Amino acid sequence: HMIELLPQLFFSDEIVKATDLNRKSGAVLSRAAHHPITIVRNDECFTLLRREDIARIVTEATQTKKVLEILNAAFLLSHNQALNDDNAYTWLQAFDKEEVQELVSEVSEAYRKAPHTTRGWENLEAAVHEWHEDCDRNPQARLTSSLASTSQRRSSNRSC
Repeated sequence: HMIELLPQLFFSDEIVKATDLNRKSGAVLSRAAHHPITIVRNDECFTLLRREDIARIVTEATQTKKVLEILNAAFLLSHNQALNDDNAYTWLQAFDKEEVQELVSEVSEAYRKAPHTTRGWENLEAAVHEWHEDCDRNPQARLTSSLASTSQRRSSNRSC
């Protein structure tokens, strides 16, 4: 009954019973070299796919999470909201709104291109790293940002 619950729309893979894998492992592995295979045993499902494919999926998921965190921090700043002290991107507070918009454009463009170019994910990392270094090179901007953030938190506390 578990096989019926796996719509082909989510995975364009082949479904194989665990007993078939035991009996015809060579043939199943050969097919898995070309596309994902779902192995079903009782009520459990396992995926068999090439190591390079899962590495790509994990990289894309990790980079997507990072980009979403950056975009979220930029969104909050664009709406004059302070970032939590534990936010990994508090350094964005050192930039004015126009610079943050420029960062968003650069990061978004690098993210869009990343899966389609040889060094795309490295280019995305480099773009974020350059912006972070720009912040580190401008201690006055960091001080101003820090003071503004503290002032903003105080004023937001008064409105509660």
